[in-house]
Amino acid sequence: MLERRPSVHQRVRRAPVCGSVLGLVVLVAFPGAAHAEPFEARTYLDIGAEWRLAPSRAPSLRLGPFAREESRFRGTGLSYVKAFAGGRITLLPWLCAAAYYAHKDFPASGRPQAHIAALDVFVAPKPGPFVVSDKSGFEGHITDGFFRYRNALELRWESPLGWLAPFVQGELRVDSDAARVNLLDARAGVLLTLPHEERARLSLRTFYCYETNRRGKPGWSGVHLLGAALAAAF
Repeated sequence: MLERRPSVHQRVRRAPVCGSVLGLVVLVAFPGAAHAEPFEARTYLDIGAEWRLAPSRAPSLRLGPFAREESRFRGTGLSYVKAFAGGRITLLPWLCAAAYYAHKDFPASGRPQAHIAALDVFVAPKPGPFVVSDKSGFEGHITDGFFRYRNALELRWESPLGWLAPFVQGELRVDSDAARVNLLDARAGVLLTLPHEERARLSLRTFYCYETNRRGKPGWSGVHLLGAALAAAF
């Protein structure tokens, strides 16, 4: 009798949570599920402003507010809306942070609105033409009563064209009420930065993502998605 080999997601469940995010993402890049997985489209809009706090003494030090909206669409139409409002601070060219409040609506399911308070810390060194960005997110899910840690690692190549930058990214999310990795994302896309004046910057990210989720479920389930994120900073 042939021995049944464990699926990719079973191996993820047994493996210790260590190493880089990209290492974990490799394990879920080829799902073992036999059923058809859903498709989703996501859009993001981010608008912010920032001001230099000490132009002569600390030219990198900037502070300002921002607002963001995320929308998700499936076959039935709009299924999820998340709205953010908060502030960002840039301490060094490679170090910044954002604190914000967010609420989530679920128009398709009728679930009650959920509220979140969060802090994100970004570290983005630039070795040569590459940018290695690491985001640590600390989220308090007030309505659902749990804490979530998120870590996203991105490698971006700033091409000689200047306005075009391909990237790959992996993200994991760990929830306090389950003490395990509950969500894993792997995505690839391009960042387009439009020519801008000193006080106005406009960029567009387009990407494909495969997202796996086992929060509140006995096993992993996945979704394929296409996304577009428009950001404007003044």
